[in-house]
Amino acid sequence: MARAPLTTTVRDPDLDPSPPGRLGTLGDEPQRYQRLVANPFLGFVGILVLVVAAEKLILEQVLGSPASSAFAVLAVLIILPLLPRLFHYHCLDCGATGRLTRWRSHICPASADRYAVGRPRLLRGPSPTVQFLLWVYLVLAVGLAIELFRR
Repeated sequence: MARAPLTTTVRDPDLDPSPPGRLGTLGDEPQRYQRLVANPFLGFVGILVLVVAAEKLILEQVLGSPASSAFAVLAVLIILPLLPRLFHYHCLDCGATGRLTRWRSHICPASADRYAVGRPRLLRGPSPTVQFLLWVYLVLAVGLAIELFRR
């Protein structure tokens, strides 16, 4: 004798603790439910060290002192491959920090709850990638302004 599967149309909160609501449609992107901020400052410090080391290396090659240029070569060889790893994002919900290139895969309980209920962020700002580009433009503009006012 085959058993018929048990199906109910009413959700039992004792057996199913998940919150009621839709689980998101296929068109929903999880990024609409995240609250992330780009944090490029460590990367900017890495770029600054890289530029100073490269400048020292070029000046040492011109002046002809190869003994002190070993530090500059070492700094360039260490910082250059690590540079992309120095740019981060920060989650405003859980406080986690990760590589900026992996911001799309970040899932924390608060953003998962918003996604499960179908309630995206109200004030949706730019993505962390766009925030990073805005930081780059701001740093370049400030650097240009400092250089212009220096003269």
